Parts: sequence; C-alpha cells; structure tokens
Amino acid sequence: MTDAASKIDGLHLPEKPLVVAAQTPRAIESAKIIAHLLKSAEPNEYPDLYAAEEDGNLPKLEHAKALLDHLGASANVIVAVVSREYIQALPNYLIGTSQDTLLDRGECLVVDTTTKTMSFIRH
Repeated sequence: MTDAASKIDGLHLPEKPLVVAAQTPRAIESAKIIAHLLKSAEPNEYPDLYAAEEDGNLPKLEHAKALLDHLGASANVIVAVVSREYIQALPNYLIGTSQDTLLDRGECLVVDTTTKTMSFIRH
C-alpha cells in the first residue's frame, strides 16, 4: 500500500483526499496506511464498499454510488479501498463504461466522475 499511496501522492492533488474503506480488516489496514502516508484523516469504514461473492454478498452498486456521491459533497477527491468485486464493477458503474479494471497489488485506478474517465496507476 505504500506504493499505491506514493503514486497517489505523486498526482499532486489540490487537497488532501478523503480516504474510506470497505468494512473488512484488509481494506481498513490498507486505508490506514494510505491515509497516514497522504497525511489525510483517519479513514472511515463502510459496509456498502464490501462484497464477497463466495459468501453470497454481492456488490450493491447503487448503494456504493450513493455513498460516494454523499461523501463527494464535502470532498473533491476520495480514495476508496474496496473489495475485489467492487474494483471490477464500481468504476464502470460510476462512469457508464465497460473497461477491464483488474488491478495487481499496489496499483490504483483513478476514476473522474466529472469527466467520466478512468486511468490506471500501475507499477
């Protein structure tokens, strides 16, 4: 996660991002590392950003979008550490496209909901 945080910090964002996490230990731990390295506030955790298909807990894209829209009312930049199922589905849902969004460890996906674009920060 330090690689991901360094890459995000390298974007020279105009403000400190709001860091949020899926309500799962791995996501919370990663979000805390990212928030610390970006000098952002301690991340909040949300069950609407977690899914585990193997447990029958499917992504609720409408709920996740509503949450991010709500959080976006007070933050221009949000770093969301989400479960694998959301990485694969949520970016496309947010901007209305169908791109491959698989990531390796330490990689990030930047989704701009204003311009409806996404880009990858890879190794």
